[in-house]
Amino acid sequence: MKKYLFLIWAVASLWACNKEDWPDNSIPERNWFLPDEGATDETSMLRREFYERNGVYLFFSDTLGVREKTSLAGNTVYEWQILGYDMLTSAVSYDSVVYHPYMDYAEQKAAARFLEESVFPEIASEFWPNGVLLYQQVQFFKYSWWPEGFDDPVDLYSQPMLQAMIFAVGDVAHASAEEKARLKNTLLQAMVLDKAALLPAEELEPFFNYSKDYYDLNGYLIPDKQAVGLLVKIGDYLSATSKDYDLAAFIERIFLLPKAEFYVTFADYPLVIKKMEVLVEVLQKHGVKIYME
Repeated sequence: MKKYLFLIWAVASLWACNKEDWPDNSIPERNWFLPDEGATDETSMLRREFYERNGVYLFFSDTLGVREKTSLAGNTVYEWQILGYDMLTSAVSYDSVVYHPYMDYAEQKAAARFLEESVFPEIASEFWPNGVLLYQQVQFFKYSWWPEGFDDPVDLYSQPMLQAMIFAVGDVAHASAEEKARLKNTLLQAMVLDKAALLPAEELEPFFNYSKDYYDLNGYLIPDKQAVGLLVKIGDYLSATSKDYDLAAFIERIFLLPKAEFYVTFADYPLVIKKMEVLVEVLQKHGVKIYME
């Protein structure tokens, strides 16, 4: 399910025939992605300073603010400024989404610091998103005939098509080293997937050449996909092949598996190993610190 949020516009009828009778509707423009210039609360300062240091907008809510205007009928109307985003998640299908925002400034600060100090240094700034919307948790539920009615929440990362990426970072200040490492790789994977189009086509050509004869085929006609260098995304069924899917599946796997584990897992599939090595070399060349040990 894709979720789109847009501005809510108030509609009014034209009430005057002469331009001189229209109300003054001119309002100074402001950057809604940043807190109001006069806001001095801790969260606003955190968001403003984060942008100044990184050039990435920081959000803890998808509601950016409200603008008060005078309608053509002379009434006061309000335009809610809503952040636009689109999501991909590891949930295959779901019926409802529950967002859990941060209620504590210390947790907001810890989440922003984790992103700035542990995630951004691992990847070139060209791969950074325009903005990040950080939540404590995002739960995806689907109804079933089981008495409990809901599935457990699943991990989330977002693939932006509009203005920001959504990350459920949790209480990262109290997370274990293993949990932080997994979270870091999840965020890096999402950022690289989003900006994979930035990678030069000529540098990726050797990667694609290994399996080029199998692209755009029905995946069910390829009995041993790994033998021809193809991977299937986690929890997915490869019903068709494509270059984009191939690249995304390898990006997912290298951020999921440590280098040594990748070699062990695919020891019987030399084409998978070769494609991984080509892709890692390209990513490293462009500032992604993956498999550096």
